[in-house]
Amino acid sequence: MQITANINADTDKPVTSEAGSGDILWTFNSVTGTGQLVQGDNSWDMHGQKDLDLNYGKNLTFSGGGTIVLENSVTQGAGALTFNDDYVVKPLDDQTWIGGVSLSMMGTLLTGRSMVCQEMRCIN
Repeated sequence: MQITANINADTDKPVTSEAGSGDILWTFNSVTGTGQLVQGDNSWDMHGQKDLDLNYGKNLTFSGGGTIVLENSVTQGAGALTFNDDYVVKPLDDQTWIGGVSLSMMGTLLTGRSMVCQEMRCIN
């Protein structure tokens, strides 16, 4: 019970994209450690690193496939990204995604101390 409660507390609402609704636009405020992903009328809140607290940040799961555009650089913190379908993650200009725990895609879990992604192609 406690393990499930901890996982739920560390996980944001899943992002489920809709075909034909355009790109998912991802904004992030590095001061508050919060961001939002928006596709058409749908939006999802996310929690990344806040200040220097590397333990702050929640897991995000993506389903449905599509393109995610980083409008701000995102520091994920302790949260992991999981892609259940094919996605391209790209910057609007020169934004980056930085994470320190894990990135799961294509059925493979990639782990590392730090990862900086400027463009990812996530194909399932």
